[in-house]
Amino acid sequence: MTFAEFTEAIRHEYTTPPGRAGFASRLGPLNAVWFHTRMLATLFSVSSKVKDNVLDRYAAAEHGRRVLLLAETAGCRCHISRFRHLEAVDGPAVIVANHISSFETMVLPGMILPFKPFSFVLKSSLMNYPVLGKVLNGLDPIVVARANAREDLKTVLTEGRARLEAGKSVLLFPQHTRSLEVDPVAFNSLGAKLARGTGAPIVPIALRTEFLAKGRLIKDIGPIDPSLDLHFECGPALEVEGNGKEAHRASVDFIIERLKQWRSQ
Repeated sequence: MTFAEFTEAIRHEYTTPPGRAGFASRLGPLNAVWFHTRMLATLFSVSSKVKDNVLDRYAAAEHGRRVLLLAETAGCRCHISRFRHLEAVDGPAVIVANHISSFETMVLPGMILPFKPFSFVLKSSLMNYPVLGKVLNGLDPIVVARANAREDLKTVLTEGRARLEAGKSVLLFPQHTRSLEVDPVAFNSLGAKLARGTGAPIVPIALRTEFLAKGRLIKDIGPIDPSLDLHFECGPALEVEGNGKEAHRASVDFIIERLKQWRSQ
């Protein structure tokens, strides 16, 4: 499947085709070694395309697709659906997603960038990672220190609105920490605060990526469990009215309901 065919598929529904798993899926515990080694190689490859601190939108999208393909080759089955909702938005959007592992940071550009240019809101520690930091910096991120909540809020609102006014969507992970569950109380309303008054809608993305576990020595390099399917589903755009509470609540409800649905399958 070409990248163009993959992009067309995720507008509606994509599921990993039969026979995608490769020899790596038969390596047992060494599967994770193969996966992380290959993922690092793809990072090196795309980092070479960062010019003057800018990574071409389509190069970044292709990189995200290649990382997803690594997971499929390792034996993981992937389900991606309804990104037509994002494509249908006239102009930029505030995209909110739950956060489970570092994997979604790597692959979401492959699902979002074919339809919308966007900026991540990222913690500053990620920018210090060798190679990865260079790649993420090329995507024009909004960087927060996570040391002062008031300053972080100011940064996101100021820089986020500037991105939206320039026609670029903004992706937020409103949970303070990565979690398999979504606690509505802990899922902050920053997305609604940013969208309010800008005319941009909220577009929720529900995801499930716990196939990549937390590492003991390095948090982002851990064991993988290919028996756990990957899920990404884009929800319909939510118009932000008044104080934005209704749109925020609807985005959280969408994500929670999808997680319940996937766990019951």
